[in-house]
Amino acid sequence: MKKIFFVLLILEILANSVYAEILNVPQKAYTMSHIKVSYPFDGEICAINQGCSIIWVTNLIKNYNIVWLQIVWPDGTPTAGSYPLTNNGQYNWVPDASFWDESVRCKEYRVKVYTNDNKFKGMSGRFKVGQTLGHCP
Repeated sequence: MKKIFFVLLILEILANSVYAEILNVPQKAYTMSHIKVSYPFDGEICAINQGCSIIWVTNLIKNYNIVWLQIVWPDGTPTAGSYPLTNNGQYNWVPDASFWDESVRCKEYRVKVYTNDNKFKGMSGRFKVGQTLGHCP
């Protein structure tokens, strides 16, 4: 009887964790647990070796001196490591040639901003990186 109880308990825990993951899908405003990343927005184009503004709202995380920034694929999978930034609400990112591929022309990315303790996270809209600003369709 105890074995059946534990199996049912484990199944319920697994079902609840899957349900929680489904509910954690980013909303249309691209907020995940409070940080709003307002730029780049959907459809923005950045060019390699040129500054690309990243802007986030700091009002809910003003007690954090540092936030972490990561460039991710559209589904949120990391493209590379993340790095710490001063939590001032803006960063001028300069994508290098590794973010562009001639065969693809323009790769699509998002920016993830989060606190070190992962209590607050946010994602930007989908943007593209091209060889030049006029290179992406």
